[in-house]
Amino acid sequence: LTIDYIKNLQKFRLSDGDTLYARKFKNFQSLQRECVILPKGALSFRKDTTNIFKIGLMNPYPYKINLDHPELPVQFQAAFLREGKLLAKGRINLPENVKELVPGDTIFVECSFLITGLDRGSYSFAITSETGCLFDVLSSKVTVATVTD
Repeated sequence: LTIDYIKNLQKFRLSDGDTLYARKFKNFQSLQRECVILPKGALSFRKDTTNIFKIGLMNPYPYKINLDHPELPVQFQAAFLREGKLLAKGRINLPENVKELVPGDTIFVECSFLITGLDRGSYSFAITSETGCLFDVLSSKVTVATVTD
């Protein structure tokens, strides 16, 4: 853990001598289920260029997902993998008016991302999400995407 990360955590000393760092959140939210629908058919993206495509965002939870949560904001990324190894990610920019998803809601939006550092070719592709300080999870099915110049 970095110093910047630890400064926002509370330190607990365990009976066995280990140290536990924890943080209490108001209105905790975590995205662990599939919540992004990718377009059907072949996907093709251009490297070093802003790519625009349409995705579906769904809320499979019985509570509202606040994308602009003050402590745990949701950030989606376009992830390119090969042989199970993450090679590159590009932050997905959603329309400014997309702030929350109500339970059971599905909306389709145009989004954009920039991908750099990839060679031309075929990759496994998925959308991941990060919720605040929580690690990336797969938020869509994995499909195949081609990267071109």
